[in-house]
Amino acid sequence: MILQRLRGFVRQLPTLLFAFALAVIIWAIAVNSSDPSLQKAYPSTVAVEVMGQSPDLVLTSTLPGSVSITMRAPTSIWTAMIDEKVPVRATIDLSGLDAGPHTVPVQIEVGIKPVEIVSYNPRSVDVTLEPLISNEFDINVVNNTNP
Repeated sequence: MILQRLRGFVRQLPTLLFAFALAVIIWAIAVNSSDPSLQKAYPSTVAVEVMGQSPDLVLTSTLPGSVSITMRAPTSIWTAMIDEKVPVRATIDLSGLDAGPHTVPVQIEVGIKPVEIVSYNPRSVDVTLEPLISNEFDINVVNNTNP
């Protein structure tokens, strides 16, 4: 009896899988038609922020002025990003880096989901870190003003 039901289930398995796949496809089409995804360039420039820099090191290289980003997101998300000024950040993490030249990847963070980062430029930044050196000097103040 149980074996007979199991055989019946196995015979129906392809039909069940097909029905499930069809349901997922129809759901995806319905969601996309009500709020279609758009791929376009983010309209504002995004400055590169430095994170994790050791206080004993100085960044001596010039960072790029901005990062250009192309994203894909539903129309409602694009509207929210632009109207509500959702934060979009481009960061480089200098944590654990020693003095010398390094190539550091740029990381993109968007403060709203779902957003797919399609492309961005530059993808990495060449940085040079130098040790911070301080010296102490004696200072003599000479006052040349007449009373």
